[in-house]
Amino acid sequence: DALAKALGLTKISEFSPDGLGRIGYLPEEMKPESFAAFVKDALDAKGVRYVSNGKPVKKVAVGGGACGEFVPLALEKGCDAFVTADLSYHEFLDAKALGATVIDAGHFPTEDVVCSVLVRKLKGKYPRLKVKKSASHGEVINYI
Repeated sequence: DALAKALGLTKISEFSPDGLGRIGYLPEEMKPESFAAFVKDALDAKGVRYVSNGKPVKKVAVGGGACGEFVPLALEKGCDAFVTADLSYHEFLDAKALGATVIDAGHFPTEDVVCSVLVRKLKGKYPRLKVKKSASHGEVINYI
């Protein structure tokens, strides 16, 4: 939910049968390249990798962390793009062959979005407890 909301998706629903991931809709269609740049900015990622089918993006599936095995499911559910992390080269090749737009926004950026939500919920439930997000934990991968 936190990842879908971080990307501004609406009409959010479950993605996979076990509840992992979400599907939602962008407020307006975007070109795949523009959507990839938007994801990078929205998640404060240092970089993203993507493969594009060249078609506009409106319906989006998200799966925080390593969810590359769900690319076929995203297509089956009629999604225009899938945002996840930790895709291998071969998963990108498979996505391209399937005609999918897939964005690998990195493990940390796709999972870190839940931390603020957890802090807020814990503070609400335990108002006397001091709860804060770690300032030292961050992206371990460097980009040039």
